[in-house]
Amino acid sequence: AVPFVRKYGIKGYRAPLIHLHDGGYEILAEFGFTFDSSIYGPFSMAGQHKGVEIVPISSYKLGKSKPEMRLPRHLSFSNMIGGGEFFYGASYFVGLLGRRLRPFINLTNRRGDPAVVFLHNWQIYPPANASFPPPGYLLSHPMYWPLTRNLEASMRLLLKEFTFARMSSFCKMR
Repeated sequence: AVPFVRKYGIKGYRAPLIHLHDGGYEILAEFGFTFDSSIYGPFSMAGQHKGVEIVPISSYKLGKSKPEMRLPRHLSFSNMIGGGEFFYGASYFVGLLGRRLRPFINLTNRRGDPAVVFLHNWQIYPPANASFPPPGYLLSHPMYWPLTRNLEASMRLLLKEFTFARMSSFCKMR
């Protein structure tokens, strides 16, 4: 992995399932990563942690209380309800809401923060001969459905309405 990271100058990281424990940040810094987006939270949580810039995937904080920085801070019912947040930047909710994300993005922007939204590549460009999910999978796992939606039209609409930036530029916005 290290030769690949160095060869291509990869600077950012996002953990599978957005689930990175505290000790992972030291390892990221050791291997030359400069930013990470493996937590959910409002942009006010952005900042340096163990030598790595944290750029949280957007949540909308309900109420005035300040969010807690606890790791991992991943998509879970207890993290959302316990913290009073809606993790709308998650690919799951993007698939569920599509272009109806606009009000959350607008609310976040009105607070003076950028919105960080995560999509999987197959949600914009679905493979022609996908091997997953297999036939019948969605019947037994209906919660997976939002991740299978083609979001190209929704993404095009969002691209027309909002300004987008490279992930690395978020580190300079703090």
